[in-house]
Amino acid sequence: MLVLFSGLIFGQTLKKGMVAAFNAYDLTLRDNVSLDQFIRFNEEKYIPESEKAMPGTKMYQLIGDRGENKFHFGILQVFDDLATRNKYYPVENDTVASPAIMAIAPTLNALSQEAGKYILNTERIYTDWITGETSGINLNKGTVIALGSNDVTLKDNITFKDYMDFTEKKYNPAMEAAMPGLKIVTLRGDRGDQKFHSGEMWIFDNIDVRNKYFPSENDTQYSPALQNALDKMKVLIEENNNYVINSNRTYTDWIIR
Repeated sequence: MLVLFSGLIFGQTLKKGMVAAFNAYDLTLRDNVSLDQFIRFNEEKYIPESEKAMPGTKMYQLIGDRGENKFHFGILQVFDDLATRNKYYPVENDTVASPAIMAIAPTLNALSQEAGKYILNTERIYTDWITGETSGINLNKGTVIALGSNDVTLKDNITFKDYMDFTEKKYNPAMEAAMPGLKIVTLRGDRGDQKFHSGEMWIFDNIDVRNKYFPSENDTQYSPALQNALDKMKVLIEENNNYVINSNRTYTDWIIR
């Protein structure tokens, strides 16, 4: 019981070099099925049996709370490393199953058939992100993951490594210190919709922490807590302008269910 309790409290710790595969779904549920029923099926059966069949992976259910995929259902599948992801999925969008997937096909097929009792139709978009530097981040139920994809234009004399070193070693640690309850992980798009893009996960302990800094979606007026943090970051915000010409961002705030 102590082991189970510990797992429920602490979840998984993100580390550098993991693959965070974010999958956003446009679901059509069957007429007699509620979203809560589908979520319970995933929690009690689909996810634990999938994780057991695929060592080196961890899965989380997500609900889009703000942004591009607001109100959408999502699955975050975290692979221990790139080699583990490639073991199961060697080639992007490959239509031929890998030996590792073929070996567990009976289990996966049975789970898919049972999921069909809940889902009439589904459409998916995804991105596999490779995680950068982290500082001991745990993913638990109720955690808010603000996933942002950035289309960044760097200045001519700046390399992507220059920019990432500044971001990971200076800017993000200072932002975390200025905003208690927040952790930041840099990302590199490896496959899917945001392939080759840079990104970030702003991971808030819970929705109350997120709302403390960002009370309303797309609010143009800073909250007192956010303004206080930005005041502390003024020097580094100005330094960031030495690296970037402009940056366009799309985002979704996902809540782990």
